[in-house]
Amino acid sequence: MGAGAAGEPVRLALERYLPLLWSPAPRLRFDAAPTPFMVGATLHLPPAPPCDGAQAWAWYRAAAAHGAAHRTYSPPHFDAQGLRPIARAVLGLLEDARVEALACHELPGLRALWARWHVATPDDGDGFETLLLRLARRLIGGPPDPHPWVEKGRRLLFGDAGGASLPVLRVEDLRAAATRLGNDIGQMRLGFNPRLYVPGPSYRDDHRWMWPSGADPAPTAVAEDTEPAATRKPSQPAGEATVEASSAEHRYPEWDRAIGRHRAAWCSVREVDADHAGSPTADAAAESGEPDTSALEAALRRALRHGWAAPARNRQSAADGDHLDLDALIRTAIARRTGGALDARIYRQPQRRPRHGRAVMLIDRSRSSAEPWAATTLTRLAAAGTIAALLARQLPSVGIDCAIVGFSSNGRHDVRLQFVKDFGAPVDADAIAALRRLRSSGSTRVGAVIRHAAARLAGCGAAQRGDIVLITDGEPHDIDVHDSRYLPEDARQAVLQARRRGIRVSCLVLDRSTAALVRGMVGAPRTAVLGALEDLPSGVRRLAAA
Repeated sequence: MGAGAAGEPVRLALERYLPLLWSPAPRLRFDAAPTPFMVGATLHLPPAPPCDGAQAWAWYRAAAAHGAAHRTYSPPHFDAQGLRPIARAVLGLLEDARVEALACHELPGLRALWARWHVATPDDGDGFETLLLRLARRLIGGPPDPHPWVEKGRRLLFGDAGGASLPVLRVEDLRAAATRLGNDIGQMRLGFNPRLYVPGPSYRDDHRWMWPSGADPAPTAVAEDTEPAATRKPSQPAGEATVEASSAEHRYPEWDRAIGRHRAAWCSVREVDADHAGSPTADAAAESGEPDTSALEAALRRALRHGWAAPARNRQSAADGDHLDLDALIRTAIARRTGGALDARIYRQPQRRPRHGRAVMLIDRSRSSAEPWAATTLTRLAAAGTIAALLARQLPSVGIDCAIVGFSSNGRHDVRLQFVKDFGAPVDADAIAALRRLRSSGSTRVGAVIRHAAARLAGCGAAQRGDIVLITDGEPHDIDVHDSRYLPEDARQAVLQARRRGIRVSCLVLDRSTAALVRGMVGAPRTAVLGALEDLPSGVRRLAAA
């Protein structure tokens, strides 16, 4: 349940819910901003929460109740004079915890509503923003934390280690506690970029109401793209990239699991000409004989027509088949009674119509793609290129126009896509040669690549189906990320974003050992493991059935 699909029902439900907590309740408004924020007596909520299903409704209730708690227990604003950015960030967190503690004292059931979103643990690290999240969890009633700074924050807010008493009530005391904790962070020499800081967990607002004079260094919450909603074209949905006028750079947000929010305009994606990718690889040159794949292509064509063709809406009667045609049976019964001519065509024969849509095939050409593929003589990159070419030849038979793109990354500022074959182009000798020129290098920042492919597909129109097919050996990785769960979680969020735009993301996995990780990113039904080219038809059939 998300406001992006049903904003009015969510708003009406929340407007009935909030007065049951406190009165007056804040006014509600859904904006294109990716995070909640408060302006005056109005709580602004994002059109799509960072979760789906029943969790989406729980997230909206948590965000709305948090905003209502601020309206009930917080002062109109805070004085930022003399506070450094670190102390302001700590003060915002302490105020969040203070109002939630007061709210839970009055309405104990709220604790479970909020506590479920606090998931930071010591395993997430000891950076300043992570410590803030760990402190937030501790203050909502989480387990003891081994870091002394977190436990000190608990004592300063509640006055005792156990937190059995109510939190400090005076703004002056809260400010003093924030200053002491901020000084400790300075002594620990922990880095902090206030321009990029987003308070967490995700249901909490961005604290802009605390600093009406503009002293808050945190960036103004805008849509997940870098272009303000007021200047975006009507046909450009929130979450699309901003294209720099002076370059081919596209900027995309990235999900930070530690704070439970997107970091706006975090990744830079560039499209580069595949003709400059390099000379053909050694194994690609060895394959120039083009082995006979006619039988494999025939099986692949059958698999695509079985699953990728549109469901039958019209049916044709036939003399044999697996399913009886009720209308034909009735006509036969009438003919028998009236002496008319009998028709032996009493079975249904579904007539599948080709879909009209587009698909982007993303080939992982990171450094690990140079490794051998299973028990074959191919590298993973050569196998991915062959798979993409086979699919590209057969997808037009079911009405799908496709593009083939190789991708790799070298940090968040350098995500590169090489369009081997663009939409409308044939799979000719030039396309095959461009596939062979792809070389293994760099890393695998999948989330940014999926977002760019989804932006490409978004212009297909409502009548066209959009598909992204990722061909990879598995685990996302990049040189500037040291949390093994960070990029897979961002990829999962990118898949959810694409799904909200009507775009399906599937994955053909070339390494069985990473299949479980990929299933967590795109979903088990949308994942197929390939150990040989002969597995491709069954893999496609599996994806089509999902």
